[in-house]
Amino acid sequence: TPAQATAAFLPSDLTTPTIQFTGSPGAFDYTVQLTATGAGGVTGTSTSVVRVLARVAPTAARIAATSHVTQVPLSTAGVQISVAAQDVQYVWTVKSVVSHAGVAVASCSASVVPGASPRLVNLCGAADYTLELAVSAREAGSATVYSGATTQVVHVHDPPVAVAKLATSGAAASEFASPAADGSDAITWLGHATPLMLSAASSSDE
Repeated sequence: TPAQATAAFLPSDLTTPTIQFTGSPGAFDYTVQLTATGAGGVTGTSTSVVRVLARVAPTAARIAATSHVTQVPLSTAGVQISVAAQDVQYVWTVKSVVSHAGVAVASCSASVVPGASPRLVNLCGAADYTLELAVSAREAGSATVYSGATTQVVHVHDPPVAVAKLATSGAAASEFASPAADGSDAITWLGHATPLMLSAASSSDE
C-alpha cells in the first residue's frame, strides 16, 4: 500500500526539500507527491514517478550440492525485474574457487552456461564456488543502461560416508543367523549374554 511504501522507503523526516529513497524498493513504479505550503496557508502539489527497473540483492542464498554431480543449476530468484525494463541481460562470472581447507584452486576451469536455465559446469570437486551475477537493463526510449550485481556461493561437498560396525566381542560365527528368513539383510543374536553394540565412529560428514 502507499502507506507501507512510505514507511519502508522514505525517510522519517518528510519536511525537507530533498529526500532519498531508502531500503530496498521492489521493481515497481512509485508515484511520489510533494505538497508545498506557503506562509499564508496556501498549498500546491506536484507528483513524479520513481521507476525501479530492477532490484538486485547484494547476495543470494547459498546453493549446496554434492561432489558427485557434474553441474549445478543456478537461480536468479534474488533478482526482480520491472515490466518496464528492456534489453535485460544476465552475465555470470566465476570469481573464485576455494577448497574447504581455504586454499584457492587456481587451475579450476569452472564456468557458467547461461540461458533460461543457467548452470555451473566443469566443477573441480568439493569447494566453494563464488559467482557474480551482473544484471543490466534500460528503460524504453532511453539509451541509459542501469546495472547491478549479486554474489552467490555454490557449496560443493563430498557426500556423507556411513560406516557402521557391529562389535561382537569375539563371539563365534555360529551364534549369528543371517540372512533373515524373509530374505532381508538382518542378523539375529542367538543366546549371547553380551549386548550388541553398533558403532559409527568411522562415518564422516563435513
